[in-house]
Amino acid sequence: MVRPGHVMENPVLGENRIVFTKTAQQTGGESFGLEVFIRAGAPGTPEMVHPLQDESFELLSGSLDFRVGGQERRLEAGESLLIPKGTPHNWWNESNEETHALVELRPALRSEELFANIYGLCSEKGTLPNPLQMAVLFNEHFNEGHLTKPPLLVQKVMFGALAPVGRLLGYKAHYPKYSGWETSSGEGAGPPSTRSVMARGVALVGLLLVASLFLVRWARSLSEG
Repeated sequence: MVRPGHVMENPVLGENRIVFTKTAQQTGGESFGLEVFIRAGAPGTPEMVHPLQDESFELLSGSLDFRVGGQERRLEAGESLLIPKGTPHNWWNESNEETHALVELRPALRSEELFANIYGLCSEKGTLPNPLQMAVLFNEHFNEGHLTKPPLLVQKVMFGALAPVGRLLGYKAHYPKYSGWETSSGEGAGPPSTRSVMARGVALVGLLLVASLFLVRWARSLSEG
C-alpha cells in the first residue's frame, strides 16, 4: 500500500501536490495523514461529508477559507481546525499565495486508497476520471466521504446503477499502479485503455442484443403456443 513520504501531484483539483505522512498500516487504522500544498486561488472542493471520520487541518503557511456546517471562517498559519464526522464542509484558497497544511482523518478507514487512486487517475489523464470510473470509485468509498448534493439517496441509486456497468467495462476502485509498488507494472496494474473499454463495450452491447432477440422469440413462442 501507500508508504509515508510518497508524493502525488494533481493538475485538476485545487491541491498542487500531497505527501502521505501517516498510513493506516503505520497507525493501526487509527488515523491517516497528508501534507497538502494548495495553489493560490484554488477553488477548492465541493461541499462534502465524512460520515465516519473526524478531519483536522493544521496550517503551516498561507491561509485557507472554510465553510463548515454552513459557517464560513478563514484559517491562518499556526491555526488548527477540527471538523467532526457528519459535518458538511468545503474549503478554498482565496489568497495569492500557496497554502501548506497538515490534514488528518480519524479513523483511517480506506482513505489512503481513495486518495491514491483519485490523484493517480487525475495526474495520468490530466482531467477528472470519466463518470463510470467515478461511479466505481465512489460506490466503493461511501464510508470515506460523499457530496452533500444531490441528496445521498440519489447518489447511492446513481452510483449503484453506474458502478456495475463501469466494472463490466474494466474500471476498478483500486489500481496497484497508484497505491502498491510490488505490482506497479504489468497487465491490470492501471486503468483500462480506451481500446480495451471500447472492445468490452462492443461485446457487452452484442450480448445484450443477442439476449434481447432471444427474449423476443421466446415471448412470441409463448403467445403462439
